[in-house]
Formats: sequence, C-alpha cells, structure tokens
Amino acid sequence: MADSERGAESSNGHAHKGRPPALQVVANTAGEIRRLDKELIDKVRERPIAAVAIALAAGYVVGRIFSRWG
Repeated sequence: MADSERGAESSNGHAHKGRPPALQVVANTAGEIRRLDKELIDKVRERPIAAVAIALAAGYVVGRIFSRWG
C-alpha cells in the first residue's frame, strides 16, 4: 500500500490522533520515575539487609564483567 493510501495511519498502522506534545510525555515519564523511586524506597525500608545484599551482589557481578574487559 502506498503512503498516499494510508491516510492518517503511521507505518505501524496506528493513527496519529491525540498524540500528546513532547512536554507532556516528559512530564508523564518524570511522574513515573518518581512513583518507581518511592516504591523502591519503601521496599528498601521494609528489607534493608536484603537490599544491601542485592546491591553488593550486583556490584560484584558488574565489577567482574568490567574487569575482564580492561
């Protein structure tokens, strides 16, 4: 199907109606990050020892990966 036959549809088949402006997308993303941050803080407060153990294990794994590259 040619581009002129698609009309208002994008290349993935969805219409472009009601698309929020870029500023709204940034605001929505910032709000989602704040929500996830609060959720993470609550989980760390519930189980601080597990959070520290996970952070140490992740740091160890990342350190091992990067030490092999260097």
